[in-house]
Amino acid sequence: WTLKHHLSDPEHAFMVVSFEDSTVVLSIGESVEELTDTGFLGSVKSILCGQVHGDAFVQVHPGGFRQILPSG
Repeated sequence: WTLKHHLSDPEHAFMVVSFEDSTVVLSIGESVEELTDTGFLGSVKSILCGQVHGDAFVQVHPGGFRQILPSG
């Protein structure tokens, strides 16, 4: 999935990649770098990731869901 910093941004800033047993968040820009302090749960696969009103992110995984607020 690709996500923006803010819903109103014209370009995407993050790429979320899900594997069988993990999730990785990458920063997209002039270079692509792995991020570790995003609030996404990295130790599970993601079923769905998205952005909701107020610039919060949502991660759905087999054990539930996680809402990540802009403040962290």
